[in-house]
Amino acid sequence: MPPLHHAIFTHAAGGGGTGFRDVFLAPDWPRQDKERLSRWLRGLRPRDDDSPALATSSFRLGGEIHAVLARADATARDEHGRPGLFVHALLVPLDESEEPGRFEAALLSVVQKLRKDDAGSERYLTRCQKKRDVKISGGHGRKPDESFTERFFTAARLLGSATSCDLVVPHRTDALPRLLASASTRLPPRLRLACRWAVGLRSTQVPAVLARSAAPGEASAPTPSREATAYLRWLAAHGEADVAGDWRIRSWEELMKRTGSV
Repeated sequence: MPPLHHAIFTHAAGGGGTGFRDVFLAPDWPRQDKERLSRWLRGLRPRDDDSPALATSSFRLGGEIHAVLARADATARDEHGRPGLFVHALLVPLDESEEPGRFEAALLSVVQKLRKDDAGSERYLTRCQKKRDVKISGGHGRKPDESFTERFFTAARLLGSATSCDLVVPHRTDALPRLLASASTRLPPRLRLACRWAVGLRSTQVPAVLARSAAPGEASAPTPSREATAYLRWLAAHGEADVAGDWRIRSWEELMKRTGSV
């Protein structure tokens, strides 16, 4: 099983001190790498409700590319009952010569097993210290929700160097992380890592697909694009095997040419 690393922004008391600080249960990455990761953690801003607050990203740390899933909690309290932001990122290194597998689903499973009511406590950190590897399944899991996936592909193409994209869908908020993870596995690895997504967050500091449930009477968005529809049809006809593990595909334009979806 690949190693699992933890990067936590916390106010829990511990051997490293007290007060708000970063805790890394990880290799001794270069200082600038850890600072870049820390800035991302502190930039996650949950919405003002109890919806799941999750975000994905990717970082090159110590020369290796890592897939990241973070949970942010604005209601966590320390041992004195003081509230404050608590962010826990799970990181797994990926081998760029191999198919990455369903890493989002694997990291989601770990997050769901860590008790939220312990967030910000020394007990939580102790549990993380004991969870240092993760099982990642191959393949692509169950058949995706086609309507959701089509809009996700469209939102992924709309991401810019400085702009996020809202993904508004008629699904329950607690179902969105699983749907996003399933849709993401249909993309080649580099596009998959570049298409950051988030649920329950107001902002992520860097561009991401910001998924949320539609309000009563609100239409789904964005409107499916021609490219997203064509690629989804190609997947239905050919499966994912030819592209899902291809690290050479670096842009949507390359993907469209590779699959004849233009």
